[in-house]
Amino acid sequence: MRQKNLPRLLENARQDGWRVVGTALSDDSIPLEELKPGRPTIVVLGNEGHGLRTNVRRACDVTVRIARGTRSMKQKEAAELGDLDSLNVSVSGGILLHHLLGNIPMTD
Repeated sequence: MRQKNLPRLLENARQDGWRVVGTALSDDSIPLEELKPGRPTIVVLGNEGHGLRTNVRRACDVTVRIARGTRSMKQKEAAELGDLDSLNVSVSGGILLHHLLGNIPMTD
């Protein structure tokens, strides 16, 4: 969808009952596991270098952060990631959509 004023589009969608979820690595972001599926949701992803623009982030109901999962990784694998602080945007989007849609039954 192409939109000249994304924050306005998101605000209008919120007024129509949509939840707007963004991704961000910040202290006020909630862990992905705390995001409850089951509501009409718009997912907003920022770019890999700068994340969400400030005005777009303000238009979100909530921002989530996706854990790297180092607890389940072997120490060597975690060390190889080094100082990585974000995931590729397509990977983040896939993880977030799987979380939101993963339990929806598939139909023919």
